[in-house]
Amino acid sequence: MKTEYTPGPWRIERLGGTLAVDGGELKSRPIFFRAFPDEQDEANARLVAAAPLLLEACEAVLSACCYTESIDDDGRVLKREVYLKIEQDVYDILLAAIHAATE
Repeated sequence: MKTEYTPGPWRIERLGGTLAVDGGELKSRPIFFRAFPDEQDEANARLVAAAPLLLEACEAVLSACCYTESIDDDGRVLKREVYLKIEQDVYDILLAAIHAATE
């Protein structure tokens, strides 16, 4: 069973001496939290907050550049044609990033 992550967009919240990244919903738990943050914590918070958008971008690039699918009326993939318009190392990085975020 795959656990779903908090849907984006995620946002950075600063409350007093704390820094948090949350999913923007009242019931959302902090995704990242630091008391008395320094510059590195701020940079980490920006990266964490961008995670849902970065995953979406990786999936979009992979879809647009790398394969086409033929799907039947029931939504089953009949044929997938893989073609690369990007370098193999870029393709590998995209797959690794998507895998790390979703598995």
